[in-house]
Amino acid sequence: MLSGAKRLTLTEWKTIGLLLTMVTTQVLGDIWLSQGMKVFGAVEDYSPAGLWALFLYLLTSPWIVVGVITLLFALFLYFTATSRLDLSLVLPLFSSSYILNALLAWLILGEEVSFYRWLATFMIASGVFIVCWSEHRHRSQLMREKFSPPPAVPVKSSRDRHCGYFRWVLPCPESGLAF
Repeated sequence: MLSGAKRLTLTEWKTIGLLLTMVTTQVLGDIWLSQGMKVFGAVEDYSPAGLWALFLYLLTSPWIVVGVITLLFALFLYFTATSRLDLSLVLPLFSSSYILNALLAWLILGEEVSFYRWLATFMIASGVFIVCWSEHRHRSQLMREKFSPPPAVPVKSSRDRHCGYFRWVLPCPESGLAF
């Protein structure tokens, strides 16, 4: 480890794990739902019989069922994260799932991802990096302020300590003098 580098606490590791798991489950749920719908094909029949067939497929497709369960788990993790962390941190990290969605859609589903989609993806990544970095800097500053030694205070004389404010109004009992 680099000299002067701070080790992460157990709570920080748990937070990182929570956020990474939240993003990963969101992405995997999206990928599995997309795979399930690609197996079904494009929805073009909006008649009652066609919608009934879609409904039955949604209930019986393993891709859809696993995708929905995974997305429900991701939602649970999102609730947990927002209960522990600032929404201004959780939401941009949750939005970073777009980056992984594009990557896995390209790798797993074989989708064609255009240059402009990649550009937008990297713009999102940059925004997430800026938000996280600013949060890290802000928290580091708060920790430095919280744990820095207090400023040096001049030592008062014993008369100041015992008489305090009232030495200007009432005579100090130790000296018998009024100031």
